[in-house]
Formats: sequence, structure tokens, C-alpha cells
Amino acid sequence: MSGNKKYTYRKNKILVSVLVIIEIAVLFEFTVKANYMDFPAEPFRYADSRVNSPLTPTIEPVFTQEEINYIQDSGVIWVAAIDGAAPLSFADKNGEIQGVFKLVLDRISNLTGLVFECTVYNTAQEVYASNATMIHGITSSNKSADMAISKPFLKTKTILYHNSLVNPNTLENKLYAAIKDVPLPQGIKKENAVYYNTREESLNAVESGKAHYGYGNEFSVAYYILKNSYKNVITIPVSKEIREYCIGVTLNDKLLLSIIN
Repeated sequence: MSGNKKYTYRKNKILVSVLVIIEIAVLFEFTVKANYMDFPAEPFRYADSRVNSPLTPTIEPVFTQEEINYIQDSGVIWVAAIDGAAPLSFADKNGEIQGVFKLVLDRISNLTGLVFECTVYNTAQEVYASNATMIHGITSSNKSADMAISKPFLKTKTILYHNSLVNPNTLENKLYAAIKDVPLPQGIKKENAVYYNTREESLNAVESGKAHYGYGNEFSVAYYILKNSYKNVITIPVSKEIREYCIGVTLNDKLLLSIIN
């Protein structure tokens, strides 16, 4: 095996490790909540046996009868998610969603019996125009007016990433690598924003000098820096905001939002 192949192998192992650590952190929160519920000895059985495992927590002490009826009568729930936000949300080579957001959906499905079908889109604009019942992985700052949001399932710190030739203390008139259809952070002027479809594209722009800096969640920034081996990107933790990722649900589906919460 050549040196380059060995390096690529080690780097891929690191990327997998980053993803696994985040997955464990998110699912740990779900597991702790489930373990502290007062479940009866016999688990609730669905009529269609979608949830039929002694290891699956019963929904009897958790949901109202109205919510139980909703779960039993619900069909496939359509979910929209965005590509290019690894390790949180991204499409594999077959176009299937992968990452932490998918694991959260899988966990909700296992706990409730709800069935989800997820479509991955390239841009936030496509996600919001999809008419999906749910949008996965949005924050309170970028939700649409016709959606309510769940309680947050993941909180991340914000990371400043900038080109190595740029002084991080003089960013006021520098070019900001923005994500299309995502609100600009407070203090960023529109005329200084250059828009890209994904977080990876924005990091590529900062690496090449087409943009000077950007802000992103700590997990995605770390993931793409490892994946792409950037040489000109410097990262600095900032106290700009704590990002809370939620699930968006159409406003007229209050029962679904209640079940997810």
C-alpha cells in the first residue's frame, strides 16, 4: 500500500470516528430520556406490528390516546433534508440521506412507529419549496413562516473559519461565505456576502481565497477540514451563537409535532 493510500485510509478512519462520536452524543440523549420513562411490563403492540419488540419502549405512558390513534392511522410521512452538511446531513453515492439527522429519524421511528420517507435536496430553497410534511435539521433562525419547530435534538457551537491571509480581527469589510437561503448572521452586510449552496462549497471558497471567512457549526466545519485537508483555513471558536437543530413540522399538524416532542 502506498503512502498516499495509507494517509487516505487513516483520514477516512478519522472521519468515521468524528461521525460516530456525534451519533453517540445525539442518541445518548434519546436513550437517557427513554430509560427514565416509567414503562409498564408489557409493551404496547401496534396493529400492524411496526413496533413489536420488547426492547422498544411502550408509548402508553408517553402519548395521549389521540396521539396513539394518529400513529396507528398515519401513512408515510414525507421529510425534506439538505445535502452537503456532513456529518449532520448528506447524500451518499446512491442519493440516500446519511448522517446524524437520519439517525434521529430512525430513532424517532423506532420509539413511535411513525414511518418516514426522506428526500435530499441540494439547496435550502428546494427544501422549503418541497411541500414536505417535515423539514429535518432546521433552526429557529431559518425556519419558514408556515412551520413550527420541535424541541432541539442537537446543540452545537459556532466556529469562525477564515483564510490564513486574513486578520480575524478586521473582518468588517471582508467577503463572507454565506449559504443560500440561510439568514445572514447579525452584523454581516449583504453587500459583503458571497453565496454558496452548501457548507463544503463555502469552506472551499475560503480555502481558495474567493471568500475571506464564514461561520459554521463545529461538527460540519471539523468534518470538511479533515475530509479535504485544507491548508489555508484557520478555525476559531466564537461565542456568536449556540445552534439548536430541530425538526420543522407544518403548522396544521400539531399532533405530529406533539408526538415528536
